[in-house]
Amino acid sequence: MTDKVIAKVKLGYSFTPIQTYVIQDYGLDPYTFYVYAFIASHANNMTAEAFPSLRRIENKTKISRPQVVLCIKRLVKMGLLTVEKQVDKSGNHSANIYTIKHVSVTTEITIEQANEEIRAE
Repeated sequence: MTDKVIAKVKLGYSFTPIQTYVIQDYGLDPYTFYVYAFIASHANNMTAEAFPSLRRIENKTKISRPQVVLCIKRLVKMGLLTVEKQVDKSGNHSANIYTIKHVSVTTEITIEQANEEIRAE
């Protein structure tokens, strides 16, 4: 008779707080909201910084890379996110540091205005 070892693992649950005004007042389309929520889910609780790669965002959200990039641009234009590009010793782009911006007022720019500004670039 073979002994079986059965391990019981208690799964932990983590929650990502998203401020109510982001959900209710910004009028984010589903893709942009999902990208925001995904990045927020990776953010450090103290610094609000996150650094998931574009590949990870794309793979986990099942949103195409061009759409992810567009969503990030929208979030930056709307003041919900900042992006700091990191470079390695050779000067090549190595990573992005995203910072979730927790502002206490509603946006001064709508998603439609953000889209127009992105198109004009």
